[in-house]
Amino acid sequence: MENDSPQSGAHAHIDQGQIDAAPTTSIDESESQNGHVARSWTAPITIISGLFIGLAIALAHHFMNSSLSGKTVESVSLSQAWVSRFATALAFLTKTAFVMSVGAAFMQHQWHRFHRQSYRIEEVDALTSVLGNILNLFSHKFWIRNPLLALMAIVAWTIPLAAIVTPASLSVAPQLYINTTIQYVPEPLFGGYKGYETSTPFGQLATAGGETSPGAPTVSGSDPVYKHAFGAASSGQPASIPSSSENQTYHLDFLGPAVHCSSANDSIIYNATMELGSQTSWAWFGGTTFASWTGQGLVAPTYSQHDRPETLDYINTDVARIWVMTNTGKWNVTLWRKPDNTTNSDEYSEVLWTQVNVTECQLYNASYIVDFEFQYPNQATNTSISQWLNRITTVGMYPRQESKTPHLAMMDAFGKLLVGSHIFSHYGDIPSYYTSWNIIDIDWSRGEQVQRGLEQLFQNCTLSVLSEKSLLKNATTGAQPVAVTSSTHPISYVYNQQDLWLAYGLCLVSTLLCAGIGTRAFVANDHASFQNMFSTYLRATGDAELRAIVPIDDTGADPLAKNIAKARIMMQGSGKE
Repeated sequence: MENDSPQSGAHAHIDQGQIDAAPTTSIDESESQNGHVARSWTAPITIISGLFIGLAIALAHHFMNSSLSGKTVESVSLSQAWVSRFATALAFLTKTAFVMSVGAAFMQHQWHRFHRQSYRIEEVDALTSVLGNILNLFSHKFWIRNPLLALMAIVAWTIPLAAIVTPASLSVAPQLYINTTIQYVPEPLFGGYKGYETSTPFGQLATAGGETSPGAPTVSGSDPVYKHAFGAASSGQPASIPSSSENQTYHLDFLGPAVHCSSANDSIIYNATMELGSQTSWAWFGGTTFASWTGQGLVAPTYSQHDRPETLDYINTDVARIWVMTNTGKWNVTLWRKPDNTTNSDEYSEVLWTQVNVTECQLYNASYIVDFEFQYPNQATNTSISQWLNRITTVGMYPRQESKTPHLAMMDAFGKLLVGSHIFSHYGDIPSYYTSWNIIDIDWSRGEQVQRGLEQLFQNCTLSVLSEKSLLKNATTGAQPVAVTSSTHPISYVYNQQDLWLAYGLCLVSTLLCAGIGTRAFVANDHASFQNMFSTYLRATGDAELRAIVPIDDTGADPLAKNIAKARIMMQGSGKE
């Protein structure tokens, strides 16, 4: 043993009595003399087992996360807290196994270096304690001369970082789940009534008769029909329909009433213009802004507060009609008309009238195609008419012909919204008679918009009955289940494999590299296993030489004396490069 310190003295004398008193074993002496020393395979077993145990636990962590991925938190019998605990435990065990393998490999390469060159005692201290104290990596420059040991020490200290990253690879988040089931949805009961029934949930068929046809059958809508018709008119959309879940979509086909609207013929427009249009060639004292009527369409009626207009067409034999006149737009066509009582004044010989717009709506039985979409709290419908089937009329009905009653009840409610008039004079607006046209959101100044708006209004009224239970089908009245697609966003487990395998993959590769270095060192050490234990250093160093430089009263407490720190030692051992 050499001592680079100037304070180094002679080798200490070892008491011979103490040596003689030491117990000996004849078997050990025999093995030593014959050169047959038992070899331990602890080092390679520890290196390899740590590597494979770590890999096995990492795979277990992966399979646990995979089994939970996509499942809702509520559907897993194990609580989320315990799942987190298991993930942390698996990450800890994986880290421990890999560090155990790297630590064993580090010690084999460390002893391989000890057997090949001498080290100062302070360097030996740094080497043997670096796995427990990371600061020793920065305390000596000799790490530059031992890059593999430095690399293995760094690996041993960075592997535990995986235990921070990998538990977070399994998280929870709202996930979209789409499920399609067959179930019953609201479906209107517009047909299927018996011949002996005198009333339906939509309305009642009576024989009281109206003004135009006394004694003939009449139809009046029920309160729910009126309620939903006026609600759809004021809101501009169908009533809210109940759904089995907050977010769902489904497709529904059914037969129901609808109106087909178009511009009235020229004779009706001419008559309405002459009766209700505004004069433009001389001072205008007022006119009818809006009017709607049923029955005979050739002459537009004028209403007063004493009139009681018919809201359902009992005149036309081919189809139930309703007419709507609007006089709020700038029409391109104008008509000339001579007054009945001519005067000598040329000013009144011919009067210019602005043409009004008249829309005619006819009642049909139509095939509805409706796509419902419920996205809480909103509801959307996409409605179209795939086929206009037969026309519906009240003429020719008899008291027991209830099959048309629901359609006519809807038309009656439609008429109660529109039939009536609104007059404007130079004194101001006169209150509307009967009509509720001003609550309807339609652009009355454009003929095309009036036609489409009235059709959409009737469709909204038809769809609104789906919110009224008494107007719906059930299992006994022919309801048919449909495919309903529901979407939910439950809190579910989400597994990010990249986070787990990036961390564990780096650990595995670095551990495998260290295991290779350690196994090579084991072979170079003549298949001898070494550990950083007191007994190992006691056997590998000359105790007498060490005691020679250590004062008798030195208890081993810090700090280390400089003369001891600078002393250079060479470990005993054998092996090959």
